[in-house]
Amino acid sequence: MRIDPGNEEARKRQTIGLLFQKAMQEENSGNYKKALEYYRMTLQLDTHFFDSWLNAGAIYSKTGKPDKAKYCYQKAIASKPDPRAYYNLASVYFKEEKYTDARDILHSLLKKDARFLPAHLLLGYTYSKLGELDKAEIYIKNVLSLDSKNKAALSSLAVLYYERENDVMALRFIERILNDYPQDILMQKLKSSIFLKKNNEKESIHALKAIAEKDPKLQKIYEMLDSDSAREIKENIQTRKKMAENKKQKNKKDWFDLSLMHLLDGNPKTALDYLLNAIEKN
Repeated sequence: MRIDPGNEEARKRQTIGLLFQKAMQEENSGNYKKALEYYRMTLQLDTHFFDSWLNAGAIYSKTGKPDKAKYCYQKAIASKPDPRAYYNLASVYFKEEKYTDARDILHSLLKKDARFLPAHLLLGYTYSKLGELDKAEIYIKNVLSLDSKNKAALSSLAVLYYERENDVMALRFIERILNDYPQDILMQKLKSSIFLKKNNEKESIHALKAIAEKDPKLQKIYEMLDSDSAREIKENIQTRKKMAENKKQKNKKDWFDLSLMHLLDGNPKTALDYLLNAIEKN
């Protein structure tokens, strides 16, 4: 790269550009300390260099130094009123549970850019934390007016309606999500919980079947039972399961026992089928 020795400002800009590229390389490699050194060098040459303030703030936020992160974002805003700096500053306050500060900054952001989608979503979360659920609903819906398929907004509304015990609306958004993301465990659990609350055990179990094999807690149980130390327990479970299955006349207790045996033997879907049988025998 040729540097014009007769143009001091151009030379400074080129030097800043080179230092900034080195900073980003170090940051992308996870060498945050070195990256911050390069960002500081650019800021010594230009105290209003927005990108360095923004990136340094992100590093401090990521490494658990919120006060330094906020300082950098405030400097970034003073350099250029870019929505990203406002949003990142509000995010730090939100993580610190300083929700009124986060709210005020997000409102300032939206006055500058009303279509900045992440701000609407974070403001919805912020109002939810402040207990102002009607306002939370408004701002989360604003996201959907900008992006009707936004999964975060759809999920947030499903949870919001669930918490407000508006089961009809909660189920409406849950189904919208599951239509595109059938393996979404949180939505499947919410769906099952709503049906269980309505004393609709069958629908609740059907919802649970969709996630049973992927439940991380069940996976831990199965890993434990597959270990050498649990071999005797596993064999005992399989023996009891076989005896229960061979029983010709099964009562309600037998179906419950079979459900438990299949669950412990690593067959959660079959276990839930047997649990349905037990309910039907009631």
